[in-house]
Amino acid sequence: MLAPAVRQLRCHFRRAPLRCRNFSDIDSAGKHQTPIVDFLWNKRKARSQGFKLSDAESSTKLRTLVPKTPQQSSQSVTYEFSKPENGWLVDKYRNPWGHVRPGRLFEDLDALAGTIAFEHCRTEDPSDSMLLIVTASVDRIKYKHRPNLTNDLVLSGAVTWVGRSSMEIKMQARAAWSEELFMESIFTFVARDPDTGRAAQINPLTVVGAEEEAHFAQGDRRDEARKEQRKRHKEAGGVHSLDQAGVETAHALLEQATPLLVMPALANLTDVLLSETKLQNTFLTMPQQRSCLFR
Repeated sequence: MLAPAVRQLRCHFRRAPLRCRNFSDIDSAGKHQTPIVDFLWNKRKARSQGFKLSDAESSTKLRTLVPKTPQQSSQSVTYEFSKPENGWLVDKYRNPWGHVRPGRLFEDLDALAGTIAFEHCRTEDPSDSMLLIVTASVDRIKYKHRPNLTNDLVLSGAVTWVGRSSMEIKMQARAAWSEELFMESIFTFVARDPDTGRAAQINPLTVVGAEEEAHFAQGDRRDEARKEQRKRHKEAGGVHSLDQAGVETAHALLEQATPLLVMPALANLTDVLLSETKLQNTFLTMPQQRSCLFR
C-alpha cells in the first residue's frame, strides 16, 4: 500500500495540466537551448526592434538594398571555459567522459550562422519588413580534432558569397590561444518574403582583396553546381539519378564486390562490404545524469 504522501503526490501530478514549450514568442526562442543560442536570440531581438514582420504596405514596397562587406555582418563568440566562475558553462558543454560535446557546438554553429545571415539581410530602414532566413544546406562540417574544456574557444563566421536571394557563410572554430582551426563548415541560407514565401532579394556583398575574391569565386562555382544538380533532378522527373560517370563507377564497385558476395574465401582480405562499415553509438549526455564520479 502506498504511503499517504506518495498517494497525494501521484494525485497531484495526475491532475497537473500538461505544459508544452511554446516558441511562438521571440522571447522564448532559445530559452531552453545553450547559453550561446540564448545570447544570439536576444541579440537578434534587440536588432529587430522597430522593424515589421510584414504588412500590406511593406510587402508591396521594394526593399532597400545596401551593399555590405563581410566585416559588417561577421560575428564571433568566445566560450570562456578557463574562468573558475564559469563552471556552469563547462557543465553545459561537457559529456559524461569530460570532453566537449560536439553536438552542442554544432547547434551553436547553426545559431551563429543564422545571426550572421540576419545581420547581412538587415537594413537601416524601419519600413522594410524582416525577411525569413532559412538554412538551405550545410557543406560538410570538418571536425578535425577534439578541443578540451580547459581552454577558451572562439566560434566565428562571415559571409563569403551572395547571390540574388541566397548566401554562403563560412563558419570556423579554434582555441583562443591558437590560429589552427579544429572545426569549419559552409552554411547556405536563402531569404524568403514573409507574405508570399517566394525568394527575396538580399543585400549584395562587396569583396576586397585576393582572399575574399577567391572565396566569392568558389561560391559562384558551388552555386552553378547546385543549379546543374537541380536541373538534372528536374529532368529525371524528381527522381535522384546518377550521371553516366556515376553509373560506371557503381558497376565497377559492384564487380569488385562480386567475389566477396559469391565466394568470400577467394576474396581479397582487404575488401570490406559497405554494410560492414556501419557504426552506431548512442549515449545520453544530460549533465544531471552523471554520477558523483562524473561518468
